[in-house]
Amino acid sequence: MTNTLTRLCFPLATLALLGACGGGGRADEQTAAFTAGVSNGQVTTDFDGEVVRGSVNDSRVGLVAFARGVDATSGQFVATAGIEGTPNVGDEVGRGTVTYDAEYGHVAVFNVSRGETSIQGIGLSQAETGTARLTADFSAGTLTGSGTGGGAATPNGIRVDGRVNGQSVSGTATATYSTATSFATLGNSDTIDVRLDGAIGSTGVIATYVGKTEDVTIAGGLVGTAD
Repeated sequence: MTNTLTRLCFPLATLALLGACGGGGRADEQTAAFTAGVSNGQVTTDFDGEVVRGSVNDSRVGLVAFARGVDATSGQFVATAGIEGTPNVGDEVGRGTVTYDAEYGHVAVFNVSRGETSIQGIGLSQAETGTARLTADFSAGTLTGSGTGGGAATPNGIRVDGRVNGQSVSGTATATYSTATSFATLGNSDTIDVRLDGAIGSTGVIATYVGKTEDVTIAGGLVGTAD
């Protein structure tokens, strides 16, 4: 199935009623991104309207699920990601370097705008995926590396600048997402800074990443095995 960019529009007429009845109302920001629980291979976040889901999985390490959709109550495009259960990354590594071959994936919505009765944005119909090569320097406490995917028409990527503390992964990364909205703009992309959260060890690495700006939201994850 072709991964195509779609203009998304969701009615928010019920927001005025919810606010008037004291049942909550529209959030100040029109985008949100956060980590969430995972059950049966999917994030447990409740969405309204069209939802795009994805996951990256290695049976030896674990699964990261992610999704994006609309929360009609808050009037936001929301992207969430989470790790299912307890991942198996092996033993803690005290020093030296380990290299991992990883798969990554993410879902994004961009050009988000919100009016009185609707919210709209642009996003791909499927998750963006690719492969990355990551190196953990346990002596220095760093996890770095990058990867690409998507091909020439809808390019994507990830560049990791993470931190390692024991078996925990934190820090940041830069995610690339496709922004081609027509034949004339095929190959266009943009980047967004995201927050890493995961686990690492002698045999594997796994992490979620989420990020947002005023008009972009993204969530994804990576999972890899040691050489």
